[in-house]
Amino acid sequence: MQKILILTALLVIFSASQTMDPVPPVWSPSFYVAYDETFVKDGHSYTFNGQFFYDAINGRQRADKITGRFDPTCSSILPNVTTRCQHLVADQKRYIVFPDKSQCCICCDASHGCGIVKQDWFKDGKYLGQERIVDTMYDKWVKPGIF
Repeated sequence: MQKILILTALLVIFSASQTMDPVPPVWSPSFYVAYDETFVKDGHSYTFNGQFFYDAINGRQRADKITGRFDPTCSSILPNVTTRCQHLVADQKRYIVFPDKSQCCICCDASHGCGIVKQDWFKDGKYLGQERIVDTMYDKWVKPGIF
């Protein structure tokens, strides 16, 4: 009888843990990722490549965009210009760099929300369940707004 109660308790705990939402993701202290970004304007889609470098240990990050034309920050500095643009955060300051133009400016600092993205920035994200992309199941999350 005691074995049946223990087995039943384990099954209840196991099935309860299967229905709980997973813990929100936390970024690794450092990583690199290449990505494709799509921007839609006036019914037209524009896709371009980028790279993201993250180093929380040293308090820095960099986002390289093959073109800053559709990035809100880059295009506010050089509007309607198709040129590479980097968001560089170091020493708690965000710089916008245009390597092909040899131009750079300080955008803002960490006290105004321009520091590196926190590793746990998704802590209050909402879990939407799983989604299959090609042959792999992924956990799907949403968090409105910018980092």
